[in-house]
Order: sequence, then structure tokens, then C-alpha cells
Amino acid sequence: MKVPLNLTVTLSIIKMGEFFCKKMLLNFINYLYLSFLFYLQLFIFYDLNLINSGVCKFCLQFNEYKTYYELYHYE
Repeated sequence: MKVPLNLTVTLSIIKMGEFFCKKMLLNFINYLYLSFLFYLQLFIFYDLNLINSGVCKFCLQFNEYKTYYELYHYE
């Protein structure tokens, strides 16, 4: 049985659409996951009032006002 050309083209377009839709959905889910991780580390390591000053929340427990740069950059 011979399949008409327009039906073959239509089916291939539908398959391409499904592929790109799945790919876009996976990219969006990945974006949401990475955004969640980014904001989670902000809330864990920094107080919201101290984000602009860059003072680590755990350092405040020991009365050490070290900035992010001082914590992770050694000379």
C-alpha cells in the first residue's frame, strides 16, 4: 500500500513537533530545578537582610563578619 506524500509530510511534521515539545518541556523543568537550587542556597547561607552586604549567616553565629570573598579566596 502506497502512502500519499502529503500524509507522510504531515506525520513527519507531527513527530518533529512532538520531539521539540518534549525537548522544550525538559528544558523548562531543568530551568525550574536549577532556579529552585539557586534560591535555596540563598535562603540557606544568607539572611535576606544581609544579601547585599555579602555576610555569611553561619559566620554571624561566631561573631565573624566575613564576606563571601574573604571566605572563598585565599592568598
